[in-house]
Amino acid sequence: MILYQGAEAIIEKIDNKVIKRRIPKSYRIKELDEKLRRERNKKEIKILKEVRRLGVNVPQVFEEGEFEFSMEFIDGRRLKEIINSDNFSFFAKEIAKIVSTLHSQNIVHNDLTLSNMLLSGDKIYLIDFGLSDFETSVEKKAEDLLTLYYSVKSSFPEFWEKFIELFFSEYEKSYPEGIKVIERLKKILKRGR
Repeated sequence: MILYQGAEAIIEKIDNKVIKRRIPKSYRIKELDEKLRRERNKKEIKILKEVRRLGVNVPQVFEEGEFEFSMEFIDGRRLKEIINSDNFSFFAKEIAKIVSTLHSQNIVHNDLTLSNMLLSGDKIYLIDFGLSDFETSVEKKAEDLLTLYYSVKSSFPEFWEKFIELFFSEYEKSYPEGIKVIERLKKILKRGR
């Protein structure tokens, strides 16, 4: 069963596993295309394993191929469907702890949306590391937060400001360099106006 088909990959569920296959691009030179797909696949696997080692809930990688890999299927609901005016403060703080763990280890997710966070049982899982990278730059970490900021703002117009305030507070507590990232995010937001 195909779960998702994007520009870069097809994600398919087979039994209790998820297979992510990177799609060849006919407009690229074959050798270059294979090199890019191989590198992106390798990087995503490496980051997933590192993030899991850090104690963040992510799917476990099972088998690794050149242009594909299999991982654990997380049976959960997207946070976008779960967060409401009664529970948002809990989720704001928990998400901040997760993101601060990544950023403190110089990992950016690069697609931090509430659709890429699942609740399974009582655990929050972060999924889809296809755009993730190792990054020390404050600017790149701020851009990571920017995606989350807009995801929360568009999903929950009634309480997004309180959510972001709580997120910032916990993020700064959990990540000592977090204040610099938040200051940069505020500058980015001003540039966009």
